[in-house]
Amino acid sequence: ASSAQQALCALQRATDAKLQPNAMTYNAAMDACAKCGNFAQAEQLFARMQDQQMVTMESVTSLLRASSRAKRPWQDSEALLLKAQHSVAALPGADLRLLNCVVDACAKANAVDRCIFWLDEMKSKTLAPNVISFTSALSGCK
Repeated sequence: ASSAQQALCALQRATDAKLQPNAMTYNAAMDACAKCGNFAQAEQLFARMQDQQMVTMESVTSLLRASSRAKRPWQDSEALLLKAQHSVAALPGADLRLLNCVVDACAKANAVDRCIFWLDEMKSKTLAPNVISFTSALSGCK
C-alpha cells in the first residue's frame, strides 16, 4: 500500500475510534498524498478541513505541493491560491508564503512568464520577494 493509502487508513481509524482529527493530522495525511502525487485525495482532505474551519497555512502549502507534485498545470495552483487565500488571510506572512508556493508550481511547469507575473504581483501588494521567491522562479529557467 502507498503511504497515502496508509495515511488515509490511519485517519479513518482515528475517526472510527471517535477521535477528532486536528489540523496536524489532516496536514500529515495531505503531505502523504502529495508525496504520492494523489492530488484528488489531498483536495478532498482540504475540503473537509475547510468544512470544519481548521485550515492552516501548512494545509494550504500542503495542497499546493500536492498539486505541483501531481504535475498539475500551473493554472491549477493559481486557482487553488485564489480559493485558499480567504482561509488564511489573517495569518502573518500568509500572502508571501502562498505566492512563493505558486511561483514554485509555475517554475516546476516551466512557466517562467507566470513566475515573473507573480513576482510582480508581490511587489504590487507591497510584499518584498525573498530568496525563496527568486530561487523558485530561477529553477523554472531551463
